[in-house]
Amino acid sequence: MKLTDIMGQEHIISLLTASLESGRISHAYLFFGPEGTGKTTTAMLFAMALNCERKGEDKDLPCGICSSCKRMKNFNYPDFQVIEPSGLSIKIDQIREVQREIGLKSYEGGWRIFLIKDAETMTIEAGNSLLKVLEEPTDGCVLILISHNYLEMLETIRSRCQLMEFRKMPSPVLEELLIEKYSCSPERALLLSGLADGAIGRALHLNEDDGFFSLREKVLNLLSDHMNPDILKALNFYEELEDSKDKDKSREVVLDILDIMKTWYRDLVVYSYCGDTLLLINQDRKYNIIEEAKVYSIDRLQEMIQKIDEVRYGIERAKGANLPLAIDRIFMELFSEKLGH
Repeated sequence: MKLTDIMGQEHIISLLTASLESGRISHAYLFFGPEGTGKTTTAMLFAMALNCERKGEDKDLPCGICSSCKRMKNFNYPDFQVIEPSGLSIKIDQIREVQREIGLKSYEGGWRIFLIKDAETMTIEAGNSLLKVLEEPTDGCVLILISHNYLEMLETIRSRCQLMEFRKMPSPVLEELLIEKYSCSPERALLLSGLADGAIGRALHLNEDDGFFSLREKVLNLLSDHMNPDILKALNFYEELEDSKDKDKSREVVLDILDIMKTWYRDLVVYSYCGDTLLLINQDRKYNIIEEAKVYSIDRLQEMIQKIDEVRYGIERAKGANLPLAIDRIFMELFSEKLGH
């Protein structure tokens, strides 16, 4: 895979390829934007391109086949280091190790590259330590920071990096891409685009995840029974999932549940406003949506979407969040309107 294969981020790929051709490389980059928009993939490809043995001969980098590219792809390259959160955060000792390493000479004679994932999770002490590195750039070294929530980072760090904003793709563009390049049916492309909210990486992941669509069926079956909401089943929903899922993936499953819920209530809002089923994401549930829309006011539906966003935000910020409690809470909030009828 080459940088030019990255889809939907042409503005960034253009800047990075131009810098590779000119040799004007910044000492620090901050790749930020929503999940699933290609930040980590682009960072890896850019890192590989910096030390690609065909640089200067081939403009379409990285080649992916030279010794440097292969070793970096396998994280077996001495001048390339990846820093990730240790537990819930990136600690000061991890950044101190970067400080120590960055002062050493290149082992291979090329660029020394430090890729920092989830940079917004740095502790204050770690952030201040990194700031010292950024204030005194070292020749031949590049730092690439990746963040989903870059506003949570120190402003002084952001201001010392070249900012690269990764954007979501417009839904019609993503749908067309899924149909033409990945052979999705128009109905599936519409659903994937809506579920992924314009994030191409997320859409492609869901397209290959049959377990997600099984989960979607279970969630929508619970939400769509407007006459007889099964509260007990809803409250046992998470425990049943835990029996059949790898517990390490529990957090991702809960976030998937919230995303599915949001598309459902988004569809109810859309239908309540305009009565047009062609605009719905969950096309296979349009008859349920028509009936369900009669139960709620638009204000109430918007409140539900806000509640879902609040729970999701809480889980994203606190990786040790109480997941069973979060799911119980959101089901009770969503069903409260039905229980009052």
